[in-house]
Amino acid sequence: MLRHYILLFSALTLLSAGCAVNSRTQMEANGISALSAEEIYTLLADRTLHLTSMDFDGKILFLQNGSLSAHNRDNQKDSGEWDITTDSELCIEFRTWFYGDRHCYTLFPDSKENSYIFFSANGARSYSAVQLRTTPEGLRPQKKKKKESYLKQKNSPAQPPEQVTSAVQAQPRQQPPGPLPSKEEMKHLLVKTARNCPECNLAGADLSRANLVEANLAGADLSGANLRGANLRRANLAGANLNRANLTLANLPGANLRGCNLENADFTKANLIKADFTQARTEGAVFNTTHLEGTIGLK
Repeated sequence: MLRHYILLFSALTLLSAGCAVNSRTQMEANGISALSAEEIYTLLADRTLHLTSMDFDGKILFLQNGSLSAHNRDNQKDSGEWDITTDSELCIEFRTWFYGDRHCYTLFPDSKENSYIFFSANGARSYSAVQLRTTPEGLRPQKKKKKESYLKQKNSPAQPPEQVTSAVQAQPRQQPPGPLPSKEEMKHLLVKTARNCPECNLAGADLSRANLVEANLAGADLSGANLRGANLRRANLAGANLNRANLTLANLPGANLRGCNLENADFTKANLIKADFTQARTEGAVFNTTHLEGTIGLK
């Protein structure tokens, strides 16, 4: 308990200094430690968290048996499973949301009481979380008494009571899946996230024709990403990985490309006027009919 309050005080000191925490590295650099597996279990077991991010707002009940129940601000519902790894990572797997993929996070205490920050595997901030004192109506699964079937009793051999109980308990509760977002909705959310996503993993992402003016993508993994026709005017891409990225017809005047990995990237017909290439790696990059007036550091 004492350690928990010390961590909260450290987080409060960090945020009061006006430093926005966007990565796990920032937390660790300021002496704030991640929650242990035991602390995560105590925080979550049979409790509810309210998770928010740029593209998600929902409440999740983490049942002690490893299952979860959730609904979002659009009143869509989903279920799934949660687990804690030996590396003290919380792993969440929804039944239908986020295509049912398993995502794992490291948890840190935030400045406010009962508030926490989720960081993804690549160290980027994913969610802000608040532990709720009560579980909202409709989240906790309700036990329904099933009516006995006369025909089933008549035609089935009797089971010992303990076998009947275990068979009922073994059946997972099913909830109707919420509607999957459309391809256009997913693209919109992806672009919205990418406007301020330092150190994010966006490898292979489709950001073609995206409006990313002055976006902060410093240190992001954009290897193999489709940025054809994207507007990255004055964007901060310092240290980003753009290996094999498609940047044909992209607009990057004044972009910060310092220290980027631009190997085998395609800048055909792109606008790179006054872009900063200082210490960027450009082996194999294609600059065919590209606007390069006033660029800095391009060899």
